[in-house]
Amino acid sequence: MKKKKINLTNIAIIPLIVVIISIFLTMFSTYLTGSKMIKNNTKEFGLNIAKEVAVAIENNETSLRKIDRAFEDKIVMAGKAVLLNGNKINNTLLKEYAYKLGVFELNLFNNEGKIVYSNIDEYVGLIAPENHPIRRFMKSSYSEWVEEDIRKDVSSDRYLRYGYVKNKDGSIIQVGILANEIYEQRRIFNPQILLNHYINDDNILYILLYDKNLSVVSYVGNFQQEKINDKPYLDEVLNGKTVVNEMIDKEGEINIVKILMPVFSEGKITGILSMGLSLKSLVISLYKYFAISLLMALLTSLIILFIVNKKILKPIDVLSEDLSQIDLEGNLEYRVEIFENDDFADLKRVINEMLDKINGYVNNIKEHKEELLASNEELAATVEQLSAAEEELRAQYEEIQSYNERLQELQQKYEIAIEGSNSAVWEIDLEKGTINLSESFLQMMGISLYGENDLSKVFDTVLEEEDKQRLIDSYYRYIHGYSDGIYSQIKMKDSKGRTRWFLISARCIKDIKARKLYGILTEITRLKEQEEAITFLAYNDHLTGLPNRRMLEKTFKEVVKDGHGAVVLMDLDNFKNINDTKGHVFGDALLKSVSEFFSQMKEENINFFRFGGDEFIILIKDEKDTEKIEGKVKNIIDNLAEKIKDVLKGG
Repeated sequence: MKKKKINLTNIAIIPLIVVIISIFLTMFSTYLTGSKMIKNNTKEFGLNIAKEVAVAIENNETSLRKIDRAFEDKIVMAGKAVLLNGNKINNTLLKEYAYKLGVFELNLFNNEGKIVYSNIDEYVGLIAPENHPIRRFMKSSYSEWVEEDIRKDVSSDRYLRYGYVKNKDGSIIQVGILANEIYEQRRIFNPQILLNHYINDDNILYILLYDKNLSVVSYVGNFQQEKINDKPYLDEVLNGKTVVNEMIDKEGEINIVKILMPVFSEGKITGILSMGLSLKSLVISLYKYFAISLLMALLTSLIILFIVNKKILKPIDVLSEDLSQIDLEGNLEYRVEIFENDDFADLKRVINEMLDKINGYVNNIKEHKEELLASNEELAATVEQLSAAEEELRAQYEEIQSYNERLQELQQKYEIAIEGSNSAVWEIDLEKGTINLSESFLQMMGISLYGENDLSKVFDTVLEEEDKQRLIDSYYRYIHGYSDGIYSQIKMKDSKGRTRWFLISARCIKDIKARKLYGILTEITRLKEQEEAITFLAYNDHLTGLPNRRMLEKTFKEVVKDGHGAVVLMDLDNFKNINDTKGHVFGDALLKSVSEFFSQMKEENINFFRFGGDEFIILIKDEKDTEKIEGKVKNIIDNLAEKIKDVLKGG
């Protein structure tokens, strides 16, 4: 009888090869998918940063326009204030007003273009040449005009910005403010400072800002500027389109994502922002991940080969050798030997039991032929059941492996998406009254509210009453159909006590079993800080911090509309002498001390404003009694006098 051994190729080797190939194919597919996702996330990140920079530049330009309008108002108001003196205008008066109003030049021209009076003695008697801007103003119908550009004054060799106010008799007051004073106010909004703030990100190679004439305004970065070829895209961007493409720097071996975006101001395109982001560090990380994955795949394959060889191939080979010794014709007494820790011990017992049965069948075959045939059929059915069970187990194992790989892939995609966006996710169960906050938000705020938490408790922890009510109002507007979602700006206190602003957006998912809110939290703290800084500059004096003339006009209108009160104008005696003897630095310090005193004296119905120079306004609201008003003013003046004495003694 010819002995046959079990074919191990079909049982174990081919499936093993298929598994190993599947591992490598899955790893390579993951590498390609990860590479594509990294590029897409880098482009999305770059677009978000570019949008943020463009908005910041627009805000800077808005602030610069406000500063320019403030100086224009100052020039016109200074001219009008001088003209209120009528025939009393002389050189001494102009010097006094120039000092009090904080301007460098005050010149009174007659209707022939000659300087009659000036705060600068050498200018008296000078005649404006025919090409001087004042000549155009004299011929115009305007009563006031401020030159748009800063220009050089030939007489003083200084740069100033000039404005003019026309008197009824045809005379003209010329007001000049030093360019250095204007530049100092505009300096903090220089686009170069803004771009330097963003270039600190390691992935940003360069940021380049063009004006509307396609000239370079600002550039920051370590990338060589001559390598940046933006010309093919500039006309397209000027038409309002954002361009995103890839560039390769062969010399530096850097893959670059280039983004060009229009910069708007008051709804018009005023320039172009060009930004380059390096993919080098991300590509290196991806290569490292691929190499590590490859090593792990090789190691896993070796481990599988070792286990399969030890636990399957060798035992099957031994079993095959044992089974080949079975001779149903010549030796019915042979039984398969069972060793200690034998992996196929149960199977061998079954085989030996089958051999025992066969032996009994053979001994009784002549007497029990039909029984023997039935037993053979039963044996065949048992073998088929074992084979079917083995196939079913293998199919279930492969299905479980497939589900596990899909779950791991989905989890990686979710984590990459969350980390790549500047947002956090939250979920509210309206029936249970619970909220579930994402881990990124908890880490951002430094709080430990993991898993489901009571909604009221979480709101009391992170929200103030005003913001809580604002969020509730937004929710009720949404559920009553007045909006298509919940949109609200709220502030929160993190674990360090810092106030942080967030934009909340959410929608409700309703079905038979549950009603839930799903939303996103996006931090907008930096935008809020910029808004507050601009508002403070618009309504407060830059030296003393007191409310300025614009705030006085706004407050005075409310007082006149809503009640009674008084307006008191006061100045500091001999302040010019103090400046002349002790210097302007001491004078500024004295003004700051007076302002600190006013801040301490401020009450609910008493407000203090800096009017200009050493002049201040006291605004008393909701008071009809003249004696009480005079008493309050006297108390303020007496205490202020003591304060000034203390400062002068200390100086």
